[in-house]
Amino acid sequence: MPTASAASSSQRSAFIATPAETYIDPVGLDLGGTQYRLYPTPSRGPNTLASYRVYVPPDYDAASSKRWPTVLAIVGFTGTGGSLFNIDPLTESLHDKLDRMIATGACPPIIVAAPDCFTRVGGNQYINSAGTGRYEDYLVDEIVPFVDDSYRTLPRGQWGVFGKSSGGYGAIVLGMRRPDVFCAIADHSGDANFELCYLPDFPAALDAYRDAGGPAAWLDRYWADPNHRREKFYKPLNALGMAAHYSPNPEAPAAHLRIDWPFDLETGEFRPAVWERWRAWDPVQMVDRHVEQLRKLRAIYIDCGLRDEFALHWGARALSYAAQDYGEDLDPYIERHAHGWTLDRIAPLERAIMRVALLEMLHPDVAPGDRPIPAEGAISEAVETAKTFCGADAPGFVNGILAAVLREMGDNVATHD
Repeated sequence: MPTASAASSSQRSAFIATPAETYIDPVGLDLGGTQYRLYPTPSRGPNTLASYRVYVPPDYDAASSKRWPTVLAIVGFTGTGGSLFNIDPLTESLHDKLDRMIATGACPPIIVAAPDCFTRVGGNQYINSAGTGRYEDYLVDEIVPFVDDSYRTLPRGQWGVFGKSSGGYGAIVLGMRRPDVFCAIADHSGDANFELCYLPDFPAALDAYRDAGGPAAWLDRYWADPNHRREKFYKPLNALGMAAHYSPNPEAPAAHLRIDWPFDLETGEFRPAVWERWRAWDPVQMVDRHVEQLRKLRAIYIDCGLRDEFALHWGARALSYAAQDYGEDLDPYIERHAHGWTLDRIAPLERAIMRVALLEMLHPDVAPGDRPIPAEGAISEAVETAKTFCGADAPGFVNGILAAVLREMGDNVATHD
């Protein structure tokens, strides 16, 4: 594995939130079932390194011929990859949770890679930005191949990605933009519907920047404060972090942090042209431009609470409905062969398993890699999944419905060669 001593370059790829040549998690320890590693980031410059933490399941054996499913875990704003594994006497850490779920059969053995993507503006949206760095490239072109080379992962194209808040945002955007790498995403309370989740922060943010003498001066004052978690800091930090990602401008004044702001910093006047640059990165708006990429994903999971403090539940609703507008209604296939069972009587997990199988049967080209999925293979995988995660009657129920659909469809589905 690379070591920190390899870093020496002063080359930079961002003008606001550039990490050092070697950017490391503050707690460089192997916690529980995790391993702490450094990986090269050539997109940031020669000889640069960054850190990630990786969880390997209890049955992992580097000498085995077996390969394990692998997911990328990306965290919310102000967090780092190590945040998921921090030891808290009142909270179950991710590695403990995974150990428990794998032991009970609630989760299959998986590898989880959690990179540290923290920046000077307080966090990351995991996109390529002139202001903060090319983090989509870091993740897709550097950390994923590095983990693939270092561990026994499934072939390229079969990764999953999940996250919460900014991490949820990163998950859905990475899924839209890179279905060649990620086949499934989970977006938990991700940023979306930007008018509701971001604009409310700006009155307090503009006041704070004015009092400090501008955004650059405010950010210097923020980092000089020994307590970075004061409540008064949240809105100006969040507005600054989002602006650095969505509307950077290397020609803008240094006092403005070389950012084009969606509000005039002197008058507060709204600037619609700048806001449109933000909206171009809103997942709700991105759906129309990424329909074909979304259809290549085998699973999309979006959730949020009912009363999110940042209104992200409205983002989740808007994003879900936008995606469903382009989706294919698979439920009639289930209903026709459920023999008296209405859809709402079928357990949600069983419905989800059958929907994935039906998608693969109808569109065998959605499979990662070059080979289409045989219909019988999709059914077999669905039955095995039901055996693992559902009740005793579920495998037979799932098999019966999917087999009936296969008979109905006849030659219109893929079969074995």
